[in-house]
Amino acid sequence: MGQPRMAIVGVGATGTVLAAALLEKYPETVLVGRNPAAGETLLSNGVKVKGAISCQAPVKNFVLQIKWL
Repeated sequence: MGQPRMAIVGVGATGTVLAAALLEKYPETVLVGRNPAAGETLLSNGVKVKGAISCQAPVKNFVLQIKWL
């Protein structure tokens, strides 16, 4: 097994800021959300946060639930 992967559970306001920051450094970060349409949008457009903290990063991994290996 390779490097451990980060997971962000919940991509609301706080989760999105955390996800954007982590995705810049760890592009294999997994986002976990409950809305399939939001997941499709994130996978297509990536995540962008503008404000006091500005980040933008592509999203490679979005899942609706965590599956234990």
